[in-house]
Amino acid sequence: MSLSVVSYSGRRLPAELCDIILEEAICIPKFFDVDPMETYGPWKHLQYFDRGAYWASERLRNNLRRVFDVTHGDVPIDALPFALRIYVSECGCPANSGPKRLAMRLSHRRNYDTTFKTLYSAERGVPVPWKLRIIEFSPFVAEIGKFLLERHRVYNIQSVIGAPDYLMAYIYSLGIQPTVIWRLAYRGLISMLTGTFVSQLTTLKFSLNAGHPLPTNPPALRYLHVVLSIFSDARDLVSLLKGIGKQLRALYCAGETQGWQLSPTIWELCPSIEILQMSPSVRWESIPRGHPIHTLQIGSEFNGNGSKRRCPECGLVHRVLLNLNASIEECAASGIRTLACYSPWTSLHVSMITGMGANGNLVCLASQARRHGISFVDCNWLSFDEYAVSQLEIGQWRSYI
Repeated sequence: MSLSVVSYSGRRLPAELCDIILEEAICIPKFFDVDPMETYGPWKHLQYFDRGAYWASERLRNNLRRVFDVTHGDVPIDALPFALRIYVSECGCPANSGPKRLAMRLSHRRNYDTTFKTLYSAERGVPVPWKLRIIEFSPFVAEIGKFLLERHRVYNIQSVIGAPDYLMAYIYSLGIQPTVIWRLAYRGLISMLTGTFVSQLTTLKFSLNAGHPLPTNPPALRYLHVVLSIFSDARDLVSLLKGIGKQLRALYCAGETQGWQLSPTIWELCPSIEILQMSPSVRWESIPRGHPIHTLQIGSEFNGNGSKRRCPECGLVHRVLLNLNASIEECAASGIRTLACYSPWTSLHVSMITGMGANGNLVCLASQARRHGISFVDCNWLSFDEYAVSQLEIGQWRSYI
């Protein structure tokens, strides 16, 4: 980045102030952190995947280009070895529809292998080692070829998000020790989660399917995300947590099950967790006194109120219910201080009115939580009261009970 100095009333703005302004305006450290939950806390994990904040900072940087002389245009290919984070996806943005995505639109590029092989050190004639530490793949990305299967390009990777099986297998073969592995689904990949490969792993997300192998003793694992389905077996989850549950600080179990009762209880299996997300279909067990749990994560799961139950808060019948594992009263009695939704308030608000075509219980849950001294927040840790005020300020609030 070339930098020109701002002139105001004949005075020069000190370079130190320029650094502070740019750092505050552009830097979003969570997005580039290879171990975000350990650094910022597990309650911030969803923000790690929020590219919206990144592109907001990019738009701001584009505005700052009116003041500072910044090189324009796309990211050149020879800059890729210096990228800290790369997002691989199909190009889905219309032409001229705002800032161009930094995502590597590899399926629309040609001769990448040939081009990359020309990036050698002029002094030694060897490939330039990439600084790449975080690589993320869209769930719907097409086959992009094997251009990443070069040791010098992936050797510094520490965070792997949604990677295809061939890349995971290659990283495994190189003896790389990641700290974050996100979205594993295949039997062959899960079988890699043993030995030195997982010795530094702090965060893992994978699908728990019947008959699949289970991770074996990752000593540093603290944050576990398990995707459940009606084909998952409660015994597999219990077996997994018997091995690693005692070391977990946060456990997220998303998805529908057929109605489980865990034995031992989740509190016995995970005596140190502070944050829990569990499918509402798993039977709730009272939290024992002294357990450190303080936050329940709520999945975006809605049910129709087929039984026509009346709301204890407003006395009316809500057609759509945001599911909780336990009542607000039970949560408060157990020492739960925070209920955190998996989605932003804007998404929940729309889903419970226009999206579902029915009135929901979100406002009543917020009122109950407030009365019991429980903080009710969304995935951005924004309280429901703050959201309601912001909507009133812009004149977009729609009352619903």
